[in-house]
Amino acid sequence: MRESGIVVRREPGTRRELARIVSRANPRVASRAPAPRLEPRRFGDAALIEIAEGPSSIACECLRDMTEIVAQLASFEQYSRDCRSSSPADAALHAELSLTAGVAHTSVEHALQRMLAMTERRIRRY
Repeated sequence: MRESGIVVRREPGTRRELARIVSRANPRVASRAPAPRLEPRRFGDAALIEIAEGPSSIACECLRDMTEIVAQLASFEQYSRDCRSSSPADAALHAELSLTAGVAHTSVEHALQRMLAMTERRIRRY
């Protein structure tokens, strides 16, 4: 695969390595401002279920809605990262999609954490 020009990795690299791979495959991406630093997931699937199904002092459905958004973004981020690409342009697109979903996922998780702090909810870490 390497001889064919396909970038092969055994495991996900750092955000910087991903940006370098994407910029080589798609120079337009390199000209954009760097994306915010991605962070590991704060809430695993089990924690999101616990949050969504647990009691809340917030009268609206925002807490449940936020957990669904976090789960969907995490799922799409992983899907884009794992998507099999048929060309370098396709690989670059999926790398950019994964990075974009990761940035959004990190941001929404921060908001969810602030909501939990406001409701004084304590959850187990998974």
